[in-house]
Amino acid sequence: RRRRATYRGRGAREHASPMPPTQQEAEAAIRTLIEYMGDDPNREGLKSSPRRSAKALRFLTAGYGVDVEALASQALFSVGESSDEELEEDHAANGAAASGTAANGTSSDGVAANGTSAENGTPGVSSVVPVPRPMQGSGLVEVSGIEIYSLCEHHLLPFFGTCRIAYLPSRKVVGLSKLARVANAFARRLQIQERLTQQIAESLWKVLQPRGIRVVLECTHMCMSMRGVQQPRAITATRTELGWLPPEPGAYNRGWEQVGCPCGARH
Repeated sequence: RRRRATYRGRGAREHASPMPPTQQEAEAAIRTLIEYMGDDPNREGLKSSPRRSAKALRFLTAGYGVDVEALASQALFSVGESSDEELEEDHAANGAAASGTAANGTSSDGVAANGTSAENGTPGVSSVVPVPRPMQGSGLVEVSGIEIYSLCEHHLLPFFGTCRIAYLPSRKVVGLSKLARVANAFARRLQIQERLTQQIAESLWKVLQPRGIRVVLECTHMCMSMRGVQQPRAITATRTELGWLPPEPGAYNRGWEQVGCPCGARH
């Protein structure tokens, strides 16, 4: 009997289970599958296939061994941004000071509105510099075109596509490459696209603590293209949003264009 041990499965929680099969056992299982498909694993073209296939599967599921939060935490940088309340207070204080010009055209510190001293008319510099509040959506970080390759947990067939990550920083930003590494760490597991999208968003939300985050995946599934309904042009889009982000331009219209507005009108 195989001895039991505790190891991590699916990267979620520890549980007691038999030790993972060895490389030799995995190769033997693949040889059995080749026979199940009706071919001879001992013929020249297939002799090395069990070894190659086992190695490939190990690579394609390497995400199980990655501590995603530790990975993302390796490249965190402070942006020193104030909170929303502090921004509002600063904005209000600067706005009040800027509007505190006296009836004779001078500010409360004796500097005229045209930049001259009220006492002798000599050029001066106002100490009041209005600081406008950042425009809605300023500071948004977005990385698109992240390529995703994963295995559908239902049929063990590939699905692949692109990932887009956008977040509005609060006090921390992360190295851009880490966004792609986090996405790939979760993708290199047996997955469904819906959970993959959510895991990427929740992991970055926990590490970055941003004001908002959006993760969008658009993928093609071989289980729909090669078998079953055989729809090779079908693309599945999934989206997870946490916190607040400025709405995407045209997102409302694109949604109705894709599903069709019930009223039949064009929006």
